[in-house]
Amino acid sequence: MTEAEWLASKDPYLMMLGAPRGAFTPRKLRLFACAVSRRLWNRFDQEAIRRAVELAELVADERAPANKLQPACDAAFKSVRRREAIRAPWAAANSADPNARHAAVACATQAGMTGLRKAGVTAIFREVFGNPFRAVPLDRRWLTADVVALARSAYEERALPSGELDSVRLAVLADAVEEAGCSDVSLLDHLRGPGPHVRGCWGLDSLLGKK
Repeated sequence: MTEAEWLASKDPYLMMLGAPRGAFTPRKLRLFACAVSRRLWNRFDQEAIRRAVELAELVADERAPANKLQPACDAAFKSVRRREAIRAPWAAANSADPNARHAAVACATQAGMTGLRKAGVTAIFREVFGNPFRAVPLDRRWLTADVVALARSAYEERALPSGELDSVRLAVLADAVEEAGCSDVSLLDHLRGPGPHVRGCWGLDSLLGKK
């Protein structure tokens, strides 16, 4: 897949297959799966699934041990009734799959069966992965004390259960980065964009040094 084809694609699964080798880290794949699951949050009421999604987020950021994923994943799937097997609970339960790539693929494909629009899933995909064909080079001079503090705050503060980051905080961050000397239009426009912005946001991650 060429860069132009990737940018024009509306299918997250094909985008995963067509991206450059090594473009997607386990953390990014996991957070993408969790972000999709949070779009389905109000469509299921199983606490085991919600706990699994929350644990998967913690594991992605190394705030919980990865060996807890399998039991959480098993409990999530056990809570899904057969008639719901292709609905939101099943899709979200995949977030805690020990294999991050499988979790991402399963969430992306299963979410479409729930009525969640593919365009919405694709928007989340682009939010997390940006353009893997054209990485934004980070200039360490942009990382002033204010920028780092604002970036960390923007990452930690989010609305729940949607998981969305505060677009106002990100816009303020963009102003600070620009004042620090950044003129990269793609990065600044993304931070100032309407989102949805979630943990794993490629622009925010680049400033925080997260992969």
